[in-house]
Amino acid sequence: MFIRKPIAYLVWTLLLFIVSCNNIFSQDYSGYWLGVTYPSSPTRAVYNYFANFTQTGTTLGGTAQTAAPGVVFGGLASVKGTTSSTKVLFKEYDQNGSMNTPMTCYWDISMTYDSVEESLKGTYTNILNLPYCTELGGGKVELYRIVLRSGTKYCKGSPINLVVTGKNIRWYDSDKKIKLLTTGNSYSPQISQTTTFYITQTLYNSESPTVPIKMDITEVVVSEKITSPNCGKKDGVIVLSATGSTGYQYSADGGLTYQASPTFSGLAANSYKISIKDAIGCTTAKTVEVKEAASPAISDVKVQDPTCGQTNGKLTISATGGTGSLQYSLDGTTFQANNVFDKLTGGNFTILVKDNNGCAATKQATLAKSIAPKIVATQPTPTTCGKDNGGISVKTVASNVQFSIDGTTFQSGAAFQNLKAGTYTIILKDAAGCTDNQTTTVGPSAGPQIIALAPSLVSCNAADGRLTIQATGNNLQYSLNAGTSRGINTFDKLTAGDYVVLIKDAANCTATRRITLSSDCQKTVFIPTGFTPNGDGVNDQLAVYFPFSTLKFNTIQVYNRWGTAIYGASNLILKSGDTLWNGLFDEKITSIGDYIVVAEVTFDDSSTHVFKQQVAILR
Repeated sequence: MFIRKPIAYLVWTLLLFIVSCNNIFSQDYSGYWLGVTYPSSPTRAVYNYFANFTQTGTTLGGTAQTAAPGVVFGGLASVKGTTSSTKVLFKEYDQNGSMNTPMTCYWDISMTYDSVEESLKGTYTNILNLPYCTELGGGKVELYRIVLRSGTKYCKGSPINLVVTGKNIRWYDSDKKIKLLTTGNSYSPQISQTTTFYITQTLYNSESPTVPIKMDITEVVVSEKITSPNCGKKDGVIVLSATGSTGYQYSADGGLTYQASPTFSGLAANSYKISIKDAIGCTTAKTVEVKEAASPAISDVKVQDPTCGQTNGKLTISATGGTGSLQYSLDGTTFQANNVFDKLTGGNFTILVKDNNGCAATKQATLAKSIAPKIVATQPTPTTCGKDNGGISVKTVASNVQFSIDGTTFQSGAAFQNLKAGTYTIILKDAAGCTDNQTTTVGPSAGPQIIALAPSLVSCNAADGRLTIQATGNNLQYSLNAGTSRGINTFDKLTAGDYVVLIKDAANCTATRRITLSSDCQKTVFIPTGFTPNGDGVNDQLAVYFPFSTLKFNTIQVYNRWGTAIYGASNLILKSGDTLWNGLFDEKITSIGDYIVVAEVTFDDSSTHVFKQQVAILR
């Protein structure tokens, strides 16, 4: 037994090697072998042994490894030796061809080949090499190789019996060894398509990597192109097409005789038993019906009735059968290759279809008559008082129609109301989508119009505002907030607030507009631009000043220079000089710098204003 340090873990894949068993004088031992070494001394450990042989003539090369059960193979050694038809002799070396490896004994191995079980069995002996190998000893060794004894090509549907050599064989569905299919040296799978199996062998508790074997399943798929015989003649043709394999032979008499050509001609209408076989003997069969060519037949006529009173009717003819190309006619005299007749009016038609032999088929078709919808008249109603109260009524004799004045929205009613003065295009559309249109104008009407409102600014908490109204119209009257009407267009002594202006002319046509008179209260509020919250009793808080007894602050917000809110309060009633902010954040004096104070207030006249002031904290 040889002892070697693990120099590297080698991840290896066992490949399928199919051995030719016919030439016994030049046996090929190339490939991957898995086995076990049994030392002569009972105190020595049993090891798995793995060899990957190469062979040129009778010269043997390659590599070998050992491993404890269940351990990845390691300690790679090179192999050099000779072969004969039944013998394999070799010695082990390191990768440089030397045996001078510390604490390592290399082996001298002699084995005999068994072609039935595909094995090599023999003995190994430690090669004494002082001072590197000082141990004498040896033992038995046996190696096994996975070889496929059965074929790799099968016809679809035929029995499959696979036989391989090796020990404790396992069959998997993938190289990941997730699903175990079966065990043992034979396997009869039920497969209908090309499939790869992955095989391992196990010796002394060590399972080899997978060996892929591919089973090629051949299925001959046949299709045919048939030319039908005409008028009882024997001029039919079958042209076969096969896929899935190679080397085809064709038969039309059920396999009694075969030919290399896929074409069978001179056929009468009949049933033919087609059989096709490939180079490995896989066959497929089917029955092909050769039918006599039918005379032309009109299977369908698609009718598109004319619409909107136009000559846009259409007949589309579907016809089959006959010999050669078909010709189409509506009058029995003029024929065309196109199966579509368009630009037709309503009426009855006789369709005629004929083939190259003059065989014909006829069919009746009818196109409905079409009448275009018409607008008889439109009656506009002008607007009054400058309002959008005009209208249009439409007259038509068409039924089941809709009306529109914008081309998008349609209604069933023939009247349009609440229209602005202007020109409109009335569109009439029936159920078939046919349209007619007519243009009409809704007349304008005179009425008062407010041209502009000129308000003045109201003093804080005072009634000194003024509003002047500029308007056009005849004999105008003016009022505010539904008050008494008067002929003067200026209103004095107004307080801040919202007003509704109304003007009215002699015809009682009116116009209204809303306006807000603002006060200047916000100008009386003063917020300083800085303070010093250092506890010295001077400017320690940010105070606010105004000429009122109190002022309501709806909200107060303080933001640092990054836009983060650091202080907030709401619904405060303050006196002039009261504190807006004491300069604290989280009960600590904030840092020196600029801050933004935003405060919303409501004045006694109910007006509101938002103050936004940049405030600096100083020291």
